[in-house]
Amino acid sequence: MTYAMGNTDTYGVQFRAASAFTGCEVYVSAVPAEGGSLTLSLYAWAGNYAKSIAEKPCAGATVTGIRRGSWVTLPGDFKAGEYLLVLSGGSDSLAVEMREARTDRSVTYLHTSASGLSLVSRLTGTDIFHGKAIHAQCAGFCQLRCMGGNRWAGAHTAGQQDCRRHP
Repeated sequence: MTYAMGNTDTYGVQFRAASAFTGCEVYVSAVPAEGGSLTLSLYAWAGNYAKSIAEKPCAGATVTGIRRGSWVTLPGDFKAGEYLLVLSGGSDSLAVEMREARTDRSVTYLHTSASGLSLVSRLTGTDIFHGKAIHAQCAGFCQLRCMGGNRWAGAHTAGQQDCRRHP
């Protein structure tokens, strides 16, 4: 389901990463004709939403020139831990995707309230044998590591697809 964002809307997802990762991505399904912009901020989880966003973010970026049907990335080198990814400042007519399925490893927030939805988003990591970036092919957060060949170690959390395969 599509959720429109305006300048004052904030959506977030609280998650636990079992291993280090190199970025967070959010799927944007619609943008204004001239392209969209969106601010992504990553906070250390401080026990609840309000306490988390009261602290300085670990990383943040405003991404411009977003195209319809694209993944918007907040890159970085992040350690394993518990985080809150917040989306804000979206262009009018920009929309993200939600699923009517709550995962057991993440909580999606609409404004500052927990919801029963899942934001279509993912973590990116590094293939530990080949040094290449990997992308989990799923609707939700996954933590994956390539163990060589087609063997993966990780946790699939969204229940949408089998993401334990080599891209």
